[in-house]
Amino acid sequence: EDVTGRTYDPIIYFEQLRAEGASYFASASMSEFLGHEKFSRYMRENYKVVKETPHFIIFDLRKKRYTQAEHNL
Repeated sequence: EDVTGRTYDPIIYFEQLRAEGASYFASASMSEFLGHEKFSRYMRENYKVVKETPHFIIFDLRKKRYTQAEHNL
């Protein structure tokens, strides 16, 4: 975060938007989405894919997936 309050980490920024009520995330460019390796991995590991084509991907943000550790609790 810089002095203006802008967040540069895409995962932190994304989670802020989700906390404000975002229910879905869509990327209209698979090459751009996959080009952000850390973010795309985070999304696939934490959120359910609603629809994926060679051109776009949509995630349901209403409920995070359980990690293996959380599932074993």
